[in-house]
Amino acid sequence: MPGEEERIQLHGEIMNCHLELQKLSLGSKFELPERQVIKMLQPFIVDPTIAS
Repeated sequence: MPGEEERIQLHGEIMNCHLELQKLSLGSKFELPERQVIKMLQPFIVDPTIAS
């Protein structure tokens, strides 16, 4: 993430992507369990309903 010093690395596969009005949305499938991925990505999630 721009401006962030911490780096995380997740292994997975991009399943789909959509570009709309300069906004890129990606659908990803990660190798780790969902709860573990959410915990790692929590600081970067824009939509809080995803992490509920």
